[in-house]
Formats: sequence, C-alpha cells, structure tokens
Amino acid sequence: MHDVTTAAYWVEPDGTMHRGHLGIGESLKTASLPYSVAGHLIVNPPLSWLAKPIYSVIAKNRHRLPGSTDACRLD
Repeated sequence: MHDVTTAAYWVEPDGTMHRGHLGIGESLKTASLPYSVAGHLIVNPPLSWLAKPIYSVIAKNRHRLPGSTDACRLD
C-alpha cells in the first residue's frame, strides 16, 4: 500500500496508480470543461514538465492554503 499522506493519488479501475501531478491531472480529465482540458495538459509534455515542480511546491505548502489545518503540514 502506498502512503497517500505524501501525495495525491488517482487510482484507475484496473488498479493503475498515478501519483502527484499526474494524479491531479488524471482526476481533472474526468471532470467537465474546462477542467478536463487542464487535466490533459497537466499529464502531457511539455506542460507536465512544469506541473511536476509546481505540484511539489504546492504540496510542501498545502498547510498554508485556504481551508487547511495543521494536519496538512508535512514534517
């Protein structure tokens, strides 16, 4: 089992797991417009190259996002 406290995950019906920015992108692909377009852009180069470091910065600072709590802090 993967530690879902370290990153966002999207799990496909066949069990394939997508972690981090790819998990966010795959989840957005299932949403309605315009989010589905954003999902396709996030998981495909060249935007995926930028999405990975951006996701890391957001994940490290998620405790500072609106609505977050101290439980969101990564130690």
